[in-house]
Amino acid sequence: MKYISFIFILILLIGCDSATTDMNRPIALYGIGHEHLKNAELFYPTQETGSIANANFPLIIFAHGYQQIYSDYRYLWEDLVPKGYIFAFLTTQQGISINIDTYADDIIALHNELHTTTSSIISGHLSEKSVLMGHSTGGGAIYLAQAKMPLSTTLISLAALGEPYGPIFGTTPIDVANSITVSTLILSGDKDCVTPMNIHQKPLFNAFGGEKSMIVIEGGDHCGFSDSTNCPAAEAIACGLFFQGETLPDTAQRALVLQHITPWLDKYLKN
Repeated sequence: MKYISFIFILILLIGCDSATTDMNRPIALYGIGHEHLKNAELFYPTQETGSIANANFPLIIFAHGYQQIYSDYRYLWEDLVPKGYIFAFLTTQQGISINIDTYADDIIALHNELHTTTSSIISGHLSEKSVLMGHSTGGGAIYLAQAKMPLSTTLISLAALGEPYGPIFGTTPIDVANSITVSTLILSGDKDCVTPMNIHQKPLFNAFGGEKSMIVIEGGDHCGFSDSTNCPAAEAIACGLFFQGETLPDTAQRALVLQHITPWLDKYLKN
């Protein structure tokens, strides 16, 4: 198989935020249903009656960042579920100290549970294709999970943690990346102070052996990939070590994320 590398596509935001958002406004084919699971929050496409739509849908398993929760990524499920994706957000690993290997095991367990249980509302509605997706610590954990047990059709990470540092411990995702052969999309912000591109995402990208693409958002920071109230304070502390410079508004950064992950998902999960 011939692997393709697209190294550093620099994304420039042109025009106003509202124009970018309007251009990428989702086509609402379905409504959004919600089910609370033991270790996850589940969102799925619904028909007009409110019941799950009568079709099979690709699964997106999302691993949150350090000290963040599923609702910090509302923009993702509100855009993608109506387009025909089932979204499962992990709710584990909320402590001060995180073992990233345990986080990877949580991802594997959730994936296996969703594909084997008959009690969930999505039982019988999953297609054969799925993606592991994560932000920050969760972004690093998805690579460990895929390396331990090949689960997904493709991977997407947002400002992934490539090398753990306290209070996050465990295996270094960069060290296992060469064993992963599924297609991989890495998104990074060039103003990220928490997992700087040159220390985390670029080495991850270089280590992969499969088809891969890396998108660097000009002006993007670490916290612009979520809507967390805790993350900006942590990034402000991290940025105190060096000058961050002007960053994109969070709404603009999230619009760019959707602009680039949507065609990737459509290609690898919906042919």
